[in-house]
Amino acid sequence: TDSDALLWTIGRDPLLRSTVVAVALLDRPPRLPELLQSIEQLTVLFPRFRSRPVPAGIGWRSPGWAPVPDFDLSTHVRRMAAPAPGALRQVLDVAQAEAAVDLDPQLPLWQALLVEGLADGGAAIVVKFHHAMVDGLGGVGVLLQLLQRQRRRSAASSRGVAPIAGGPGTDAAGRLPPVAPHGLE
Repeated sequence: TDSDALLWTIGRDPLLRSTVVAVALLDRPPRLPELLQSIEQLTVLFPRFRSRPVPAGIGWRSPGWAPVPDFDLSTHVRRMAAPAPGALRQVLDVAQAEAAVDLDPQLPLWQALLVEGLADGGAAIVVKFHHAMVDGLGGVGVLLQLLQRQRRRSAASSRGVAPIAGGPGTDAAGRLPPVAPHGLE
């Protein structure tokens, strides 16, 4: 949209950068393979997570999005141990530091960081997006979608069963329906 193009253009100035950061606190660390699979599925459901911005070029054309042919999830998802003492304050400090670092415009405009080893035995996921990709509410929606998928998959695998087809909130194959974050419909 025009507003997304404006946010992308003014975001080149570090003082005007428009980064959305969302933090989710988890009661326990997620299983990494399942978390990565959930993130991978989200990038397939919402192709903008596999696309990068392209300049407008000459004329009045707005910037657009182009698929990244060699998309690599490992360039977007990282993990780290929580800084001592591993409380919410340290997670928020990590999130603040993440927000200060610009996203690479040659890659899709998002990153996720798994913070493990919180003092209460939990973990946190910090996700960062450029505002041209999603707004704050959309960032929370992405986290919710990711965590619903991951938690449901984790619960099913810990019981040794597949998700129940047609269970609450699922389709006939046991999948949760996608919830499109703002700007990704």
